[in-house]
Amino acid sequence: MRHFSLSTLRGLGVGKSIFEEQIGTEAEELIKAMAAFNGKPFNPKPHLAGAVSNVICSVTFGQRYQYDDQDFQRLLALESSLVLNLGIGGFFFFFGDVGARLPFLRSELQRLETDHNQILAFIKSVIDLHRSKFDSYNLNDFVDAYLMEIKRCAPKGASSTEHDVSVDESSNTRLNNKNLLYVVDDLFSAGSETTVTTLEWCLLHMAIYPEVQQRVQAEIDAVVGRNRRPRLADKPGLNLTRAVIWEVQRMASIVPLGLPHVAAADTQLNGFLIPKGTFIVSNLWRIFRDPTLWPEPESFKPERFLNAEGEAVKPEEFIPFGVGRRICLGQHLAEMELFVFFSYFMHKFTFMKSADAPPLTLEGKSSVTFSPLPFEICAVERN
Repeated sequence: MRHFSLSTLRGLGVGKSIFEEQIGTEAEELIKAMAAFNGKPFNPKPHLAGAVSNVICSVTFGQRYQYDDQDFQRLLALESSLVLNLGIGGFFFFFGDVGARLPFLRSELQRLETDHNQILAFIKSVIDLHRSKFDSYNLNDFVDAYLMEIKRCAPKGASSTEHDVSVDESSNTRLNNKNLLYVVDDLFSAGSETTVTTLEWCLLHMAIYPEVQQRVQAEIDAVVGRNRRPRLADKPGLNLTRAVIWEVQRMASIVPLGLPHVAAADTQLNGFLIPKGTFIVSNLWRIFRDPTLWPEPESFKPERFLNAEGEAVKPEEFIPFGVGRRICLGQHLAEMELFVFFSYFMHKFTFMKSADAPPLTLEGKSSVTFSPLPFEICAVERN
């Protein structure tokens, strides 16, 4: 499943420069929406969520939605609510059998399940539409590619009509209709909420640290100029810009405990037995706050990612997407989005709090993600 998903996403251009145009299209729409506030304070999260989710929609569904589309807004609200209400350990209760043994969680779990089922219903409706129009000679997105693989893996002798892309769920392939639904759900939920939260933290840090914001803007102006938008080809010269994104990821530790994994076999680690089937979590928050790895870990210091020559360098301890064979499948997409959106923001606007608003804070709310407390910000257009 992972191999198929990775190869299909790469085939669609994810992680490659050819996909930059699609991200840039959403970034342009987003800065238009921000500019419409004319420098007045606004909550950036709904606009960030619409843009980032549209990138995922373009990959998985082959289409984008207008930000004010009611079904789209409902989907984003359900996704956000589900992530926030799961809580730090919510995955264990929601997806494991722990919750079933804790009666006091029953009503909360039922509400979460209701929200999740509505998300699945939306995704299923999109998949059904793809299935009804399926054309094996015109594959436009992830759903099309998956349906084609279902058709290819169908048992010999099965109907081969153009629209027959069903397969017996008991067949020996994991690439079936049930898993299609859940893979798309994974791509959509994991690929939107985490990137949106990271961009929220980026805007917040720039408003709180205006001197860093000015240095990023100066770097972009020197490398890119004022007559065009930044591009991925500019990355080698935008070292501070990249360092700021990485330092925000470190400081905020967007997914503090990573996602739960399971031991595939009995494993000995430092003298301890980890039995097969044990849930395992990674304390990324602790890693990113370890003073032996990051001097003054509570301080916002993008320079920690710059070497003596001023080049952006990632140390091996910087693992916001995890490590190993199960590293985040959407890493390359997320990295592209963060660079394009953030560099567009810094090129177009200066972000600051409203003059009559209380000081902005870096306090956040812990759930599956660590997200900022609700805030408003001003996006003032640059000359």
